[in-house]
Parts: sequence; C-alpha cells; structure tokens
Amino acid sequence: MSQNLCNSFLLELCQGIHAFGTDVFKLSLYTAAAQLDPNSLGAYTAANECVGTGYSAGGIALALTAGFPKKSPSGAPLILIDFVEIGPLAGSGFSYRYGLIYNSSKANRAVATVDFGGLLTVTSSYGVVWPSPDDNNCIIRLGA
Repeated sequence: MSQNLCNSFLLELCQGIHAFGTDVFKLSLYTAAAQLDPNSLGAYTAANECVGTGYSAGGIALALTAGFPKKSPSGAPLILIDFVEIGPLAGSGFSYRYGLIYNSSKANRAVATVDFGGLLTVTSSYGVVWPSPDDNNCIIRLGA
C-alpha cells in the first residue's frame, strides 16, 4: 500500500480548513481504471468508484485511532494521523485498486490518494488494514 497527500490538502491545512477529531473523513474505493492524481485532485469524485453489494457510493466513514493526531514518538519533526482499520465488512461483486481519503464535512475536499498495490476482488467480505503508525509508514505523515 502506498499513499500520497493531495496538494490541495496541504494548502487547506495552512488555511485551517481541516479539523481532525471533529470533521468526518471517509475512504472511497475505486476500480483500476480510476485516475486519482494527488497533484490536481481537489475533492471526492464518483468517476470509476466501485459499485457492488456492501459498498455504497461515497465510501466508508473513518474513525481516528485513539491518541491521533500526535507528534512522532521518535522526536522526528512529524505529525502522524492514523485511522482505525476497516472491516471486515460484508460485500461482494466488486474489485478495487485505489482509494481516496476525503473530508466529507468540508465540501468533500480530498486529503490523500491510496494505492492498494493491486486489484482486490471482493467475494464475501473486505476491509482495510492501514500501515503501522510510525515515522515511515503511517497513512498520513506531515512534516519534514
């Protein structure tokens, strides 16, 4: 799994638009045909979003992991943001390759794109296990 912060998100953080802990963040899932460019994507899009049993357009609400956001415990100049893992959720009849984390409280503004590293086919259940919340792997890392 790899992720990229959206350029629009970085600017919006400086403008005070996003509030982790009070805003609602979601993960939408996309087919392999999706083109989610973190350099130009400004908001959630339904283009090439998954369709199938157990997945609704607009995606899945995310919950922050307890204690996040937080400063890096290693002392590195980083802020780490981690979400609770998703699932397992009942579902079938769709495949996904990409995801978009977005802020549904603030005009569906894009936060980060996710590449799950290959096409994942859902036959009975699905979920997302985020990378370890450390300096090198946390799903959202802000800083130097």
